[in-house]
Amino acid sequence: MNVQSKLKGMALATVLLFSAGNYAIAQPSEVDKEAEKILNHYVAAIGGEEALSKIENVVSISEMIIVEAGITINREMIQDKANKLYIKAYSPQTAELLRGYDGLTFWEKNKISVREINDESRLNYLNEFAFMRFARWKENLVDFEYKGLALIDSSEFHSIDISTIYGVKETWYFSPTDYLLSYTKEQLEMTNGTITVLTKFEDYRTVDGVKHSFTQSIKMGDRNRKINHSSILHNQVSDQKIFAKPSN
Repeated sequence: MNVQSKLKGMALATVLLFSAGNYAIAQPSEVDKEAEKILNHYVAAIGGEEALSKIENVVSISEMIIVEAGITINREMIQDKANKLYIKAYSPQTAELLRGYDGLTFWEKNKISVREINDESRLNYLNEFAFMRFARWKENLVDFEYKGLALIDSSEFHSIDISTIYGVKETWYFSPTDYLLSYTKEQLEMTNGTITVLTKFEDYRTVDGVKHSFTQSIKMGDRNRKINHSSILHNQVSDQKIFAKPSN
């Protein structure tokens, strides 16, 4: 069954209708039951709806290693249930960089200036850092289709092609034994052609009854990134001003 064909060519960008910082979501006319079953198994595997419903925000500390350059970027990230975002990144080579989203404005601040991000990268950022984006698949997806078992690194995984409310298309791969998310794959259009981005999720640990992947490995063509989390905490933030665009 091809749910995408049921949308009759609807441009995904048309579902990005702002209303007080929220999105009006177009729903597929038919639901792929096999994909839905696997996505629900995933939610149960990481802790279930009840445990997830208690999370208002996620605060994480991590380091992102740019393998080829030997650069380590320290990151602090806050993701709020209202899809608000704050990221602070620092390395001696790149200096400090702040990014945030208050529900309306996506901004970036470096040591020189503050700017709003309104180009096409905005949607990729919002998709990548959407609050609990895999667990909250009902809020974040407009289309999903089960593609059967796929082979990655000599192991089989349930594969689901998805389209998000931000217009991003990906494939999600779930373990057939424990239903945890194992990989995601996305095709990125670059100036010198299309590259495949394959992200591996591992080192799952339980925080307040919910499992998080503490390690991700990202392969972007011939480039490699490694993300290691030292801390993931829930419900730590009360001051909403942190998400707002700062002054210069």
